[in-house]
Amino acid sequence: MVKKESKKFRNDKLKQFLANKKAVSVSIMLLVISSLIITTTSLAYFYIKDNDIKKTIKVTDSIDKIYFKSDLLNFYLQDIFDKAVEDFKFENGKQIFITRFNGELNNYKDKNGNYPINELKQAESIGEENVELSGNRLILKLKFELRESYIEENYDGGMFTYNYEK
Repeated sequence: MVKKESKKFRNDKLKQFLANKKAVSVSIMLLVISSLIITTTSLAYFYIKDNDIKKTIKVTDSIDKIYFKSDLLNFYLQDIFDKAVEDFKFENGKQIFITRFNGELNNYKDKNGNYPINELKQAESIGEENVELSGNRLILKLKFELRESYIEENYDGGMFTYNYEK
């Protein structure tokens, strides 16, 4: 009889343990702890990488500004070039073209002496070495430095060279 009672006692204890809702399985505890660890690690990682993303956005914004400046510069230079070669005769030579080009360039200055974009000021230094007359073609070769910067701890911006050849 003693054996039966001990079996009965064990069965009662097992039923009480299973019926007790306060008891939590070890696997559930491990699942909760591991999910908390993964969540905090992910949040820390995203916080750290957020700074790198901001730097990338600043750099791409600067590059977009450089492309915009180069497109504007190309537009103005092409307009000035087209007006300077109107009724131009190749027999007149390079110096006449340079004079006409500088005259058209000065038309873009406002009353304060500023250009629509500051980089056009670099075109004032055009010389005979920038102009090439070959056969029936007039070639203008100019090199511009486009600058764009933003304030950053280890980086102060960038300088890009824009080559204009028409």
